[in-house]
Amino acid sequence: MKDINITELLESMKKNDISEVIIKEGNKAYEFRRGGFKNPAPVATSAVAAPVAGLAPVISSSPVSASAPAASTDASPVAANNYYEVKSPLVGSFYSSPKPGSPAFVEVGQKVTKGQKLCLVEAMKNFNEIDSEVDGVIKEILCKDGDLVEFGKVIFKIEQK
Repeated sequence: MKDINITELLESMKKNDISEVIIKEGNKAYEFRRGGFKNPAPVATSAVAAPVAGLAPVISSSPVSASAPAASTDASPVAANNYYEVKSPLVGSFYSSPKPGSPAFVEVGQKVTKGQKLCLVEAMKNFNEIDSEVDGVIKEILCKDGDLVEFGKVIFKIEQK
């Protein structure tokens, strides 16, 4: 395939009011679209380049994996009151015990160690274990069984030891 100057191609698309160009070569395809994307609110994505000058090139030469590891949000740095804040890593329902009627994983005043299970957050019938990131004492539990927790909501405060 002949070398193509992408800048010239994009300028030509704009000048000639062309909204889309697809170039195929073997098993590779390069797509260029004018106008970009209009999202009303920010959306969490992985490594997306911003549109330049009203043009949004989309280049796809192989399948892209959407399973990029997410940053851990189970806990946050020490808050102003010196308590470590454990945050929900996802949206779901909070559960303090493995099943109804069972004792809670932890209680206020209880010593916990790093890696100890604190609670479950259920999302789409999957129960996700939330573990302590630090050694310390549970000072506050900010949710009750069945409460809906948002991503990043503080659910425990732990005084570090």
